[in-house]
Amino acid sequence: HFYMPIKNILIGAVIKYTMNMLLVSNPQIGIYGAIMSTIAASAVIFTLNLIDVKRTLGLNNFIVPVLKTAVCAAVMGVFCKLFYPLLAAHISYKLALGATIILAVAVYAALMIITKAFTKEELREAKK
Repeated sequence: HFYMPIKNILIGAVIKYTMNMLLVSNPQIGIYGAIMSTIAASAVIFTLNLIDVKRTLGLNNFIVPVLKTAVCAAVMGVFCKLFYPLLAAHISYKLALGATIILAVAVYAALMIITKAFTKEELREAKK
């Protein structure tokens, strides 16, 4: 099964290349087309990898935990975006960055536990 992610990355690369050629050459979009193509290609690769993992592991309800994990990651990202500037205004940037990272890990772990992103049964299934 090691070839599955490689296949998905190649598909994503074709999408990114094609979109780059079409969008970046458009004067109204310009360099922002590269950003759009990167996001689109990454979304395709993620989706294809998710489908392959689901098929390989045989998990039935795989989407809900992934969505919960994505929401937890997004909330953690918002926390970082809001918290870092507050800290950096009062302490050195390096200390603020370190403290934000440590707190972000704690926020993410707490959210994963609160949302029960993965149940014990799902973890057991994944270990098989």
